[in-house]
Amino acid sequence: MISAKRNTTAAALTTLAVIQFSLLANRLETGSAERIAIGDDLSDVRVGQDYGGGGLLNEYQLVLVFDPECVHSRGVAWQWERFLREPDNPDRPARILAVAPGSLEAAARHADANGWEVPVATIDRPRPGSRERALVSRTPWVLALRDGRVVAEGPGHELAEIVAALSPAIGAPRGARPQLAAPYLP
Repeated sequence: MISAKRNTTAAALTTLAVIQFSLLANRLETGSAERIAIGDDLSDVRVGQDYGGGGLLNEYQLVLVFDPECVHSRGVAWQWERFLREPDNPDRPARILAVAPGSLEAAARHADANGWEVPVATIDRPRPGSRERALVSRTPWVLALRDGRVVAEGPGHELAEIVAALSPAIGAPRGARPQLAAPYLP
């Protein structure tokens, strides 16, 4: 009787260990494959936009990635709002898009509540390993694009540094981390 319980317990523990290992391996695999990096071409990434249609990222210079459910996204919302309400700011790119995972209604409500006067788009149920999934996998995140190609990227609180990478006069911002400021040269 005791031997049967030990065998059952050992089998259950082995099964749990295999499941945990599989989940960990899958998480590590998808995490490393789902990253946007400087030089990546996102021109063919399609997002659902607030006016009902779809759009391609190559139409934009700055992409603000957020999640209405993310506490960190809510934490940088005021900084993004301050930047977005300065239309005469010479450093502000002309074409800005805010992108979120999930529901367009929730994303639009979040953007409206924070005073962001930019188009809002979402990516709902992106395929694992896809560029769409990689785009919304880290929030808040900022991407600077030139002709659909990533020229700078980084956390949402580093918005000014990312925007500076778009300015040809500024080039790479002083003191910025290399992965944020290194320009992409084809």
